[in-house]
Amino acid sequence: GQLEPAGIYVFANPLAISANGASLQAFSTIYPPGSDNTVTWSSNNTAIATVGASTGVIQAVNNGVVTITATSVKVSSVT
Repeated sequence: GQLEPAGIYVFANPLAISANGASLQAFSTIYPPGSDNTVTWSSNNTAIATVGASTGVIQAVNNGVVTITATSVKVSSVT
């Protein structure tokens, strides 16, 4: 069977968006290799930035700092 996800590495380039309305793509890699790699994306402050739950596309809304999280669909405690 497929391995259980144990960790997620999230990355985006650049790490910051300088203009309201700008967007960038976030990516994730699930560990160990071969485990289910499906994630759901979320933002801790949608007044600052939103993120497509299935796409990982981050959209700036206002100035500020926000945390974007990828959560394993198979193992919800893996973020």
